[in-house]
Amino acid sequence: LTVALVFGQTLRFDFVWDDLSLLAANEHLSGPHALRDALTADFWDSSVRAWAASGYWRPLVKLSHVLLRAVGGGAAWPFHLFNVMLHALCTLLVAAWARRRLPGAPGVAALVAGLVFALHPSRFEVVPWASASTELLFGAFALTAALAFERAPGWPALVALALAALCKESVLVLPVLLTADAWLRGGLRARARWLGGAWVTVAVAYAARVAAPVPFFGGGAPG
Repeated sequence: LTVALVFGQTLRFDFVWDDLSLLAANEHLSGPHALRDALTADFWDSSVRAWAASGYWRPLVKLSHVLLRAVGGGAAWPFHLFNVMLHALCTLLVAAWARRRLPGAPGVAALVAGLVFALHPSRFEVVPWASASTELLFGAFALTAALAFERAPGWPALVALALAALCKESVLVLPVLLTADAWLRGGLRARARWLGGAWVTVAVAYAARVAAPVPFFGGGAPG
């Protein structure tokens, strides 16, 4: 409810900054082969700024761009609605994770954790900025993986980790944090099998990135 009340106003917002070339005027997001091309395109691939190349391979984010462009016919509101929904999901996942980690505390502690996450000043750039769905998608899958590891390490956690890897390169730090967390809590041996799976999952995702037809370092723009 808090997320809807605070960020619902963003549905009236237009595109800004990088949205203009990446989403609004990018004709590569439409056409019969847009979904297929999204799987192998550089994140900054655009019909407007053809020189832009980052070396980022984020196929799930690019797929979301294609689908949202189709839903709204190029309008901004589907992208903003998507961001608000993702932020609400992330907020719920944070509250659920806090509730698992604070078993002796009242439920209000988890509520406060969720509200702090929902209203933290850093969110006021990420949520209203359509292009920042990268962070929100990655956050949703990363938090799902963390919550799954917290409840019962298994395949759902690894799947969520793999999906996070297809959204942003920051996934490389997640196995490190999960391993450090298990070690600090004295549960490293009990979770060793699935933590090993987390490392392997990220390694496979990195191998897929190497095999993807996207150069690691793009060029063309001076400096």
